[in-house]
Amino acid sequence: MKILKLTMFLLLMVLFSKNVFGHKEWVHQHIAREAYYFLENQLGFELTEFKSHIGLSYYGYGVPDYDPWNTGLVVVGAWAEDENDIIWNYGGWFDGWTPSSTHFWHGDLGDDTKTPIPASPDAYNAYYKAKIYLFGGHSIFFAKKAFDPFLGGDILGRFISYNSLIEFFNTGHCYLEGYMDISGTTHFFPPEEYYIDLDAAQRRAYQILGHVVHLLTDLGVPAHAHADLHPCPLNDEDAYEMYMGNPDGCDGEPNGYYPAQDWTATTAATQGGFLDIDGMNDFETIRYLFYTQQQIADHFPSGRSGSGYHPGNNYLVNGTNDYLISRYAVLGPSPFYSFDTNEMHLIADESFNLSIRTTATLYKWFASKTNLIPNTYYVNFQNNFIGVGNIGNINVSGTVYTSPTNNFSVTQGNTITATAINQTLNNIDYTFSNWSNGSTDVTTTFTVTANATYTANFIGKPNNVSGVHFINQNMQPITILWNEHPNVNVTQYQIWRKVKYKKGTTGPPVLIGTVNRGTNSFVDNDYMGTNLGFTDWLLFYDVKAYYSIEQTYSDDTYVSIFANGSLIMEIKKNNEEILSVVKENSLENYPNPFNPSTMIQYQIIEGGFVSVKVYDNLGREVAVLVNKEQPSGRYSVTFDASKLSSGVYFYTINAKDFNKVKKMILLR
Repeated sequence: MKILKLTMFLLLMVLFSKNVFGHKEWVHQHIAREAYYFLENQLGFELTEFKSHIGLSYYGYGVPDYDPWNTGLVVVGAWAEDENDIIWNYGGWFDGWTPSSTHFWHGDLGDDTKTPIPASPDAYNAYYKAKIYLFGGHSIFFAKKAFDPFLGGDILGRFISYNSLIEFFNTGHCYLEGYMDISGTTHFFPPEEYYIDLDAAQRRAYQILGHVVHLLTDLGVPAHAHADLHPCPLNDEDAYEMYMGNPDGCDGEPNGYYPAQDWTATTAATQGGFLDIDGMNDFETIRYLFYTQQQIADHFPSGRSGSGYHPGNNYLVNGTNDYLISRYAVLGPSPFYSFDTNEMHLIADESFNLSIRTTATLYKWFASKTNLIPNTYYVNFQNNFIGVGNIGNINVSGTVYTSPTNNFSVTQGNTITATAINQTLNNIDYTFSNWSNGSTDVTTTFTVTANATYTANFIGKPNNVSGVHFINQNMQPITILWNEHPNVNVTQYQIWRKVKYKKGTTGPPVLIGTVNRGTNSFVDNDYMGTNLGFTDWLLFYDVKAYYSIEQTYSDDTYVSIFANGSLIMEIKKNNEEILSVVKENSLENYPNPFNPSTMIQYQIIEGGFVSVKVYDNLGREVAVLVNKEQPSGRYSVTFDASKLSSGVYFYTINAKDFNKVKKMILLR
């Protein structure tokens, strides 16, 4: 009896090689369409370009034999996977018998397990085939009858391979590996790198995606998940597959309604949304979709009531995931079915709805990789305080956050706005300088095109020295005193003085001394106190803190010594005013940072030729301020940077036995 059945099987294989494992192509097209609707509903917006290549109103195969790759429609590829095996050319006598022989995968037996086919070599499984479509590894035959100018004659198509379907779609990059001549003879040669027209590449890629959809959704059929061959002409059909797509029998293409149409994007949404593929690489994503789909279908039995029955199982010997564990817990043990209508619905409620969801997730993955769907990127914001770190506060989209912020998810191409906040930390006043993207606007809007961290850079300078006061005694030098600055990185203090004589204008500030941290007083021997009730002189002093981390000084805070009714006078000798004696070489500027001008003060002990110049941070000379002979003394010169851009500049002095370079910052 077995010999007779095998003989009949082989005979019918020959007669019905396209229908032995007859899949319902129209059902695959239905899933392909509903998966797009599901995708659009879950995203909340239309993917116009992708939508135009689904084939939402297209039914059937209906492509010309001379150019079957011209439509660029996913549903055409979903149908064509049953018509032609474009990888291994299964479908001939004793050679897989039908392209559909590659549409099974018994996932419990391993990822690369083959499907036994009677009187034929075992066939590669659906998951293995999908990996080739998506990630390359074998040539694909693209049929198109055309004249080949290099060969000087017509050909029926070319064998092409690629590194991945995504790269092929995005660039047209591929490899020519051979062709089929007009007689049907194949010719192969070593791969030759090639770029085909991008529009043609993308039309082919959409149809290849349809082939993958067919393979994925076939694994939603229990018979395909069990590697249960079900040749309909031998009355070994699968009850579930027949019910969903062939209500009129083996060869009956439905005219109008078929039950699979009752499961749609709407019913799938009651089961859940996209499958969670976040954090997975491309290979992990495809394996997860195929294995999850196969294992859910594997839970249910296949065949038909009576002979040809194949039980389902809940085995997860080839891997597991949270989705399968949770669904198996709900579904319970694998059921025994008589395949009545209610049981068909139970299978479809679980597996057919999942087919729509896995296909929609596949669409989402493909559209994201090909920039057909905007990617979601993650950005965060932080401050940069030199010597301190990225602490403090920062304003993002109108809300103040602690730096560094958590990630904000932003759709590719959209914007997010942040505002830098000037703040004081550890007695250092931080003023915004620029963002890490180069913007100098305090409030900046960022267009997001990748995961990113945006940094607000600041310039820190010490806040003002406190407790400045004086010892002002008659005929004694003026003593200036102050409190130690709380920040230990303030390592020096500069003492500056301005003088106002009678009712004239106040003179320019003059640096009269520098002391190290730990010294909190300075004696100005140029002037002495007076007990007279009047004086022609009024003095102002400023003690500037020097912040060594950023080489900056505190702001001007001049304090008059006209206190407690005391007046002062300049020291006189023989009724002549004494000129201050320069005791040290020095070079300073104030203010620093500045905008747009600053005064450069210098003292030289010995007279001679003096040169004072300014350079930018590339070492280019931008100004010559002094270039002449000068006697010993104190001098000042103004540097006007109104025509220069923000940044760091260096000023230098070259004099007899005195050469020095200092940094100053122009801050717009």
